[in-house]
Amino acid sequence: MTLALFSRTIFLLVLLCLTVQLPAQNLKYEIRAIGLNLGNAYAGRKIVGSEVHYTMDSQVNVKLWFTDYIIQYNSEAIYEKDILKSCHVLAKVNDKIKEEIFIKKVATGYSVTRTEDDKTDHWILNDREINFSTSKLFWHKPENGNKSLAENYGIICSTSHTKNPAERIVYDEKTKSKTVYTYQGVRPIKRMVEYPVVNFYMTLIEELP
Repeated sequence: MTLALFSRTIFLLVLLCLTVQLPAQNLKYEIRAIGLNLGNAYAGRKIVGSEVHYTMDSQVNVKLWFTDYIIQYNSEAIYEKDILKSCHVLAKVNDKIKEEIFIKKVATGYSVTRTEDDKTDHWILNDREINFSTSKLFWHKPENGNKSLAENYGIICSTSHTKNPAERIVYDEKTKSKTVYTYQGVRPIKRMVEYPVVNFYMTLIEELP
């Protein structure tokens, strides 16, 4: 191979690398309830060495009884070889901490410490390996029978299919609510959280690098 041909080959390889579309690492969702736009949520994914960090950040603005509330939610779940190592969730209302939860893999399962309104509880989840949790569900579609960790409650939820092959249902025993994910490929384009009083809807509006 001549020097000119070699240089041209290297140039074309570099150009190809620059023009290949990289997979989205951030997903932007719109949050709505009773027809109102309440805010946005961002699902993120970042590879750090052998770990994959999944994040969820959202801010919702609501008005109840003439009072404005700003609800902020931040979570980070760290996985290695598709197994959850640790998770941290922080929820604030008008800049005051409402809930905080720490989850860490230990020899007997997972240690959970949850604080809500200044009351702290601690327990152990006996599951040896957790392969799915709330923030990871925005990047991977679970198969039927897979369980998922509700990161903000520190409990294990069941997952199931519907007649629509794109849908997955996560049932929360604590709140008796269900969350329906509608996937396109491995990413949910819609997410509906069903509560007794009102349902919340998240719709994918943008994929960001």
